[in-house]
Parts: sequence; structure tokens; C-alpha cells
Amino acid sequence: MKLRKLALALTIAFFTLFHFCFYFANGETLFLLATIGSVGFWFSFLLLSMVSFLRRAFAFSLNALRSKGYALALLIGYFVIHVFVYGLLLERLLVSIFGSVQTYSGGLEAYFSANYNITPKDVLSEIYALTLNPSFVVFIPPLYGLALGPFAFYSALAIDFLVLSNIAVILRSTKTYKVIAFPVIGVVGGASCCLSVPELIVTLSSIGSQLVLLTPLETIVLNTLYYVLPISVMVALKLNLDTLVSVKPKVFTG
Repeated sequence: MKLRKLALALTIAFFTLFHFCFYFANGETLFLLATIGSVGFWFSFLLLSMVSFLRRAFAFSLNALRSKGYALALLIGYFVIHVFVYGLLLERLLVSIFGSVQTYSGGLEAYFSANYNITPKDVLSEIYALTLNPSFVVFIPPLYGLALGPFAFYSALAIDFLVLSNIAVILRSTKTYKVIAFPVIGVVGGASCCLSVPELIVTLSSIGSQLVLLTPLETIVLNTLYYVLPISVMVALKLNLDTLVSVKPKVFTG
């Protein structure tokens, strides 16, 4: 309980710092303090998640990592694929926000970037600034650019833990592989839809990335995919995990 209160207090404090800087600071002060606020907020919010609504998923995942050989490979594999696909998607989303299209004629480049000067200063622009900054940017010539924002990292870790915990509970609740095959496929398939649709959009949009900016409809689609789809997958996996545990309560209690 103390850890939860501490995580909540830190989350609120860092968000307050970011909020103040976003609306009132400028120049180097804005960049430095807003970055501290954003990074602190996401670390605190991840900690808060692990001790509150993701507590069960996190506990099962840690147990699986200690005892199951597949767990670490699954955790790392999904995380890498998620941030890669959503990094490509975010690059397209940034094009829609800032209205710039680039091609990458040089070699591979990687660096950290942040831009808090989003106008007008309103709730939507603040959400963009908080979820997209700071970003780890990678240029992959000639067409692709990855922008790995904090929301992508958070959602990747959250879905990672939820997928692994769902599979761990299913495997522990039955010994018959024929029985568990369909539930496991369902869990993995449900999480993979979080990747397959954005990957298709990124592939198609990259074809014309040198020629045109995104249309308003494409911007809406990208926003929906980038924010709504991962959140929907998280909610679905969390509800599925809670249902599994309620059906097999001894699995959770040991």
C-alpha cells in the first residue's frame, strides 16, 4: 500500500511538473524540465501500474520468468516487435502533426529527440507532447524512420506482462495440451492484432511517403491505431486474466 501511494504521488508530481512546463516555460527550461517531467511520469506510472491494475499480471510474469524457459524469449520477442512496429507508426503520426516528410539518404542514424512546441496549447497537444516525448529516433535508409515514444514502450511492457501472465495461467490450469491449444492461440492472436494492423498501415503509407502528406482521415486512423488499439488490447487481456483466475482461483493463490 505504501509503494502504491508513493507511485501515485510521484506520478502526480511529475505530471504537474510537465503540465506547468508545457504551458508556461520556454526555451531550454521547457526542454529540460518537460523532459524530466515526462520521463519521471512514465516511470512512475509504470510502477503504479505494476502495484495496482497490472499487479496480478506482473506477479504471474515474474513467476513464469523464474520457472519457464519460454517466458524470457516471449517477453523480449514481443517487446522488440511491438516497439519496432509502433516506432514506424509513430514516425507517420509525427508527419501528420508537424507536416514534414523526409527521406533518409545517409547511413543508419540514431538519437534522442523531443519537441514540446506543439500549437495550439490545448489538452490534445499536451497529450501528444506527453505520450510522444522524448522519443528515440532511428533512421533506416531510404524510407523508414522509427520514433520510439514513451507510450509505445509503456504499452509494449504492459501487453508483454498481460500476454505472458495469461499464457502462464492457462498452462498452469490444465495439463492437457489439446485443451490449452485454442486458449493460448487466442491470447497470442489477440495481442498480435495490436501489431498486424499497424504494420499493414505503415507498409502501405510508406509507399507514398515521399509524395504526399497524410490526409485528415489517415491521421484519424493513425491516432486510433497508435492509442486506442493498444489500450483496447490491454483491457481485453486484463479482463481475460481476471476471468481465468476467477474460474481457477487456486492458480493465483498457488
